[in-house]
Amino acid sequence: MIQTTFIALTFLLSGFFTHADETVVKSCSAQLKQGPESVDILIEIISQDGKLNAKITQNSQSYNQTVEVGDLSVRENLTTQTENDDLNLAEQLIVHAMLLSSEPTFQGQFTTGIDLSQVRSAKVYTIGPPTNMGTTALIEAKDASGKTLGTFLGGFLISPCK
Repeated sequence: MIQTTFIALTFLLSGFFTHADETVVKSCSAQLKQGPESVDILIEIISQDGKLNAKITQNSQSYNQTVEVGDLSVRENLTTQTENDDLNLAEQLIVHAMLLSSEPTFQGQFTTGIDLSQVRSAKVYTIGPPTNMGTTALIEAKDASGKTLGTFLGGFLISPCK
């Protein structure tokens, strides 16, 4: 009996200490819409033992992905006509968001919630590996003075983070 209690206590304490240094560094609650359908999604970027991971929850199911983060500059005058050849990841994600948000076919369903023309730098949290559908990322956009304009979910679809 004492040995079983000790084993259970050791298991509980090891679980406690394993997660004690876990810190949420970024969180994004978003709603992805496609026509009348929508999906609520919560992405939490978690730092643990010097590594970043994303916990993604949608429809009451969660899964984890690795995360890479980068601080990137963003050039002025990006438009939907800007060539992708020499753009960094932040610029590519912003141009793609401009395309989705201005596409008449989508009738305003997609937005980032910020003025993308004002973005001059971005912290990009790339979630998981790129797929044939693109990259998934949280983009924390800043203006020329370094003021945070907001964060949006970018990649295949876009949505402002709440």
